[in-house]
Amino acid sequence: LDAGIARSIQSHRDKETYKISAHMYFYSGMYDRAEPIYARLLAAFPEHLTSMAKLALIRLHHGDTNGARDLAERVIACHPRVRAPTDEENRAIAEKILEKLRART
Repeated sequence: LDAGIARSIQSHRDKETYKISAHMYFYSGMYDRAEPIYARLLAAFPEHLTSMAKLALIRLHHGDTNGARDLAERVIACHPRVRAPTDEENRAIAEKILEKLRART
């Protein structure tokens, strides 16, 4: 998995390659590998709700409740100029994270 993703990123440095690579790591449970790719996507595309939502989940998984809360709140507050079919799903993820964090306090 690692070698294939690394080759893909090296040869196709574009948004879709980074997204697919991050998702492959994320859904394989390899959060430490997915996190920097999502962070790079978010730096390049600050309104990318999927990167925000996935980073929030990763931060929550690692016990970074403040980081998870900040990103989840950004997902909800963000209204991208270009809408994506996954926007509502990402907002639902953010709401669930915030509910989980509220239940802990």
